[in-house]
Amino acid sequence: MRRFMHVALPMLLIALLGISADASAAGLRGGGGMRNGNGGGGGGGGNGNGNGNGNNNRNNKEEMTEFRWHSSFSEASSSARGNDAPVMVVLRRPGNIDDSKLIDKMASWPMAQELSKESFSATKLSADSPEGKALIARLKLKVMPAIAWLDQYGNAILGQGLPDSVQPLAAVAQGWKNTLAGIEKFFKDHQARGEKYLNNGKLREAYLEFSVLAPFKGPLPEAAKTALDKVKERWTQLLDMAAAMPAESLSREAIFKGLRRDTQGLDFAAVLELAMQKGGAAQIAATDKPVAPAEEKSLSEVVSSRVSISERDNDDGALDYRCLEGKSDERYKQVEQMLKDAVVEYKKATADSADRGPARNELLKSAHAKFEKSLTLLDAAAAGKPSGDVEKLMEKTSMLMYGTLKYQTL
Repeated sequence: MRRFMHVALPMLLIALLGISADASAAGLRGGGGMRNGNGGGGGGGGNGNGNGNGNNNRNNKEEMTEFRWHSSFSEASSSARGNDAPVMVVLRRPGNIDDSKLIDKMASWPMAQELSKESFSATKLSADSPEGKALIARLKLKVMPAIAWLDQYGNAILGQGLPDSVQPLAAVAQGWKNTLAGIEKFFKDHQARGEKYLNNGKLREAYLEFSVLAPFKGPLPEAAKTALDKVKERWTQLLDMAAAMPAESLSREAIFKGLRRDTQGLDFAAVLELAMQKGGAAQIAATDKPVAPAEEKSLSEVVSSRVSISERDNDDGALDYRCLEGKSDERYKQVEQMLKDAVVEYKKATADSADRGPARNELLKSAHAKFEKSLTLLDAAAAGKPSGDVEKLMEKTSMLMYGTLKYQTL
């Protein structure tokens, strides 16, 4: 018995020490626990087989010091959307070792690593991809690798070459809220002016205001696109009105002239012209296209260009009657008084303070009738061959007649 104890005791101690060593090692390495049990410190819980998934302290430390890259712009923009942060798109030439080294160097800066987690969302993009080429062209980037700064909707805002220090990255991140505030003000100012022009019947000016904003992405540009459609709708209504009139009607001719003048130089002009030739507005839906920017510009470049749109005087009611003075034909005198009366009615109906409704439309209809009769008398008095000054008066009168019809559609 004593001999048995002498042999068994050392064996028991060895077994206990072995269990203790295994448990200690499991605690350091995050070893598995017992079935449905917990692992050691830093270790994962045990599964049905007693195995656990450990939390690697070393990997956690590396993750904290690494630059955070997102796998795509979609992922980066989704990450940025929560706090209105910029998306940093690093453009690089595929397979270019020098580009990779410079990007890796930037990603090794501790402050850049911190910014990538808190102040912007970064992703990489091939400079040879269609998206990369579009960004390079819009931001006028000359040297690769380079950085394109985009907002969360994908609008290109700023471009810069890959910096030699972290300061340029920090400057963009720190000033981003001010950048967005300036862009928002730009959008709201143009939208407000466009709405005012639209309400006042200045369709061309309204279209120009909205078309500055519509090519971009986001809630504010979407509002501009909707307003732009309202302007097109007004022109379409006028076209339908003209299509229902007799071919020889002066009102029909005035509408066509007014539409051509309103849309001269606009991307919508060709669509409207085709519809006029086809005799109706049905052609518009088939040929109209989304508004595209007149030239490739970044959003910040558009904002800083201080777009200004001047009003035209095509329907301000001012007429020059001096060409009618000294004419022996009594019809010229009759026209002069008729035009003066029509202008008074027109200005009253189109004043900003005028109430919309039947009374206003009656004034517009009365002015329209006087303008049309004046044109008929002038053409008859001149035997179809008016002098230059009289012809200018007739053109302006025709535009005012277009105005009376346009305002009735608002």
